Amino acid sequence: MRTAVREVRALDANVANRLAEYGGSFDPASEPGAAAALLVEYVSMRRNKRCLLAYHRQRAEKVQEMVWKGVDLLDEGNAVAGAVDGEDGGERAGSTNVSPEEEEYARAYSELLAAYKGRWTDVDLTGSLEPPRDLFIDVRVLKDAGEIQTEYG
Repeated sequence: MRTAVREVRALDANVANRLAEYGGSFDPASEPGAAAALLVEYVSMRRNKRCLLAYHRQRAEKVQEMVWKGVDLLDEGNAVAGAVDGEDGGERAGSTNVSPEEEEYARAYSELLAAYKGRWTDVDLTGSLEPPRDLFIDVRVLKDAGEIQTEYG
């Protein structure tokens, strides 16, 4: 991340230096070479921004997944980075790869999730969302609703 941010700052400095030569009156039609260079630098900065945002979203989704599973983020801090960075997520010299902001996000997200789950105490929201593939299945219910007729019998 630091490398990408440094590159964006360097590209921004290049753009500022290139535009300073023209004193605020840059005409792309009269200087097509400079306009092309500015466009390439701008597109490079946008690409870096998209990459950083995708990396951030991937880490946030991993934190959310771990909160849903009930994993303690401080104990499993390296698993977040390992899952995102393609590593095994094992312990490395006792350090954690979870930033303080990610810890705060996990704390706030778990509070939000607890409030959400608290509304429906009769329903287990952490269950599997995959439908069964068997022809016949056993159904366990919390309350007896009597006999129910579906469209399939």
